[in-house]
Amino acid sequence: MAALSQLVLVTAFLAAALLPLGMAATTYPIGSFCSESGMNYGDLNSSEAVVRRRSVNFVVSDLVAKARTGGGFATSRAGRGYDAFYGLAQCRGDVSGGDCDACLAQAAKQIVSNCNYTSDSRIWYEYCFMRYYNYDFIGEVDTREDASVTMINWQNMDNPKAFQKAAGKAMGKATAQAVAVGRGGLGRAKEQYTPFVSVYALAQCTRDLAPPACARCLSEIVSKFDKTCNSAQGCQIDYSSCWARYEIYPFYFPLEAGSRATIDMSKYTKQSMASTSRRSHHCCLVLVAVSLAAILLPMAMATTISMSPIGTFCWNPSYNEMSSGEAIARRRSINSVVSDLAAKARAGGGFATSSAGRGIDAFYGLAQCRGDVSGGDCDACLAQAAKQMVTNCNYTLDSRIWYEYCFMRYVDFNFFGEMDTRTDASVTLRQWPDMDNPMAFQKAVGKATGKAVAHAVTMGSGGLGRAKEQCTSFVNVYALAQCTRDLAPPLCAQCLSTTVSKFAEACGSGQGCQIDYSSCWVRYEIYPFYFPLEANRQAPTDLTKYTKAASSAS
Repeated sequence: MAALSQLVLVTAFLAAALLPLGMAATTYPIGSFCSESGMNYGDLNSSEAVVRRRSVNFVVSDLVAKARTGGGFATSRAGRGYDAFYGLAQCRGDVSGGDCDACLAQAAKQIVSNCNYTSDSRIWYEYCFMRYYNYDFIGEVDTREDASVTMINWQNMDNPKAFQKAAGKAMGKATAQAVAVGRGGLGRAKEQYTPFVSVYALAQCTRDLAPPACARCLSEIVSKFDKTCNSAQGCQIDYSSCWARYEIYPFYFPLEAGSRATIDMSKYTKQSMASTSRRSHHCCLVLVAVSLAAILLPMAMATTISMSPIGTFCWNPSYNEMSSGEAIARRRSINSVVSDLAAKARAGGGFATSSAGRGIDAFYGLAQCRGDVSGGDCDACLAQAAKQMVTNCNYTLDSRIWYEYCFMRYVDFNFFGEMDTRTDASVTLRQWPDMDNPMAFQKAVGKATGKAVAHAVTMGSGGLGRAKEQCTSFVNVYALAQCTRDLAPPLCAQCLSTTVSKFAEACGSGQGCQIDYSSCWVRYEIYPFYFPLEANRQAPTDLTKYTKAASSAS
C-alpha cells in the first residue's frame, strides 16, 4: 500500500501551564508519530480494518494493565498474520506508580485519537512512552530522527565550553548507570558546574534492549548534544528506544529536597525538521515530521548473539560436487577439522588449530573467538561457524567465515603463523551517519585505535587490545584490536598496522567502523561494545544496523 508522509503538530497552549504540574506531565503529550496518513484504519470499513482496529485496541489496553503490575514496562501482541500488532509501553523509571498509571492511561487514549489507528503509532509524554506497530519491533534499537522529540531550553549558559564539559560528565555518568546490571536501563547523575550551579542528567532505555544495544542507543543521542543543544541550560532528546536529558535544576526523582513534584516543560520549544515560527508566549510547541522513508525499518536487532555471519570467503573448487575418491577423502578431512576446532577451542580459551588427512588430502584449520567474550558465547559462535562454513562454502578448497564473536578458517596447506591481509578475503563494516567534526573525530579514533593496537602486541595480552579516548564533552571513542594467537608479536603489529592504515579511506568519519582480515581485526564505536562494558555487564553486541561496505569473495 502506498505510504504518505504526515506532519503531526501538537500545541500545548499557555493555559496548560496554569494546570497542576503533575497533570501537565501526564496529560499532554510532548510528541507523537503517526505513519501512513492515507491508510489509517480508523477511516476504513473493510473487514481487515475492523480486525486491525480490534487488535490495536486490545494492545493499548493490555499495555496499560500489564505495566501496572510490571513495574512501569510492558509489551503486548494481538492478532495473527497481517493483522498482528505489537506494542510497548514504558514509564520513566524514576516516577511513582500512580504517575505512571495515569500517564499510560492517557497515552492509550491519545495515541488512538491522535493517529487514528495508523499502522505505526508512537506517543511521548514527560513521564511515559507508548508505541504500537504491525511489525515485531521488540528488542530492536530505533533511533530514527524523523520519529523523535527534541526539546531545548531557550537560554544559553555564559561559559559554553565549561558548561558543555560539566554536562558531558553528568551525561556520561548517567549513561554508564543506565547500562549497569539491575538498573532497569535507568541512569541519573549530577555534576557541579560552578559553586552555584549543578547539571542534572537522566538517561534511560526501553527495557527490551540488551545493555550493549542500550549503550549504543544512548551514545547516538548524546553524540547529538554538541550540535543540537550547544550550551543550552537544558536539553532533551527522545527516541523510541532511549531518551536522555539534562537540566540545571533537579528534575528527576527523588528530588534533592525530598519532595515529589512533576516538571513544568512550558519553557521548552520543540526543534523539528520542519521550520516553524516562535510563539510570543512560552507554550510548548511540538512538531514531528514523518517522511515517506520513515516506514522503512532496519532488520531486526536481536538482543542475543547473532547467528548470522558478517562475512564469508569461499574459493573453488567445491569437493561436494565431486564423487571421486579424492573428493570423498577431502570432505572427510574438512569435517574432521571443523568439528575438532570447535571442541579444542572450548578447552583452549577460545583458540584452536587442527589438521586432518595426509599428503594432498590434508587440510588445516584455525578458530578463534574475540578475546573479550564469554566462554558460552564463544562456544555457541564456533559451533554455528562449524556448521555454516560447510553449508555456505560447500566444501571449497579455502573457506573462511566471520561472525561478530568468532572466526574460523580451513585450507589445504599449513598457514599457521602466517599473516594474511588479503583484501578480497576480508570484511569491512561502516556505521552511518558521519560525525560533525571529521578531523577532530578521526584524531580521537586514531588515538583510541593506536592504544588498542599497542595493548594487542604486548606480551601476555593474547593478541587483544581495548582502549577508550574522549572526543568531545559528550562523545567517547571505544576501540578493539585483535590478532589470531598463532601470530608472533611483530607479525601481529604488522597486521594491525595494515588494518588501521585503511581506516581513513574505508571509514572516513563514520560513527563506527570495523575491518576484519583473516589474521587480525580492528573496530571502533562511539559506544562501549567490548566486554566488560563500563557497567561490567556481559552481554552480546548487536551489529544489524551496519551495512556491508566490502563484500567478501565467494
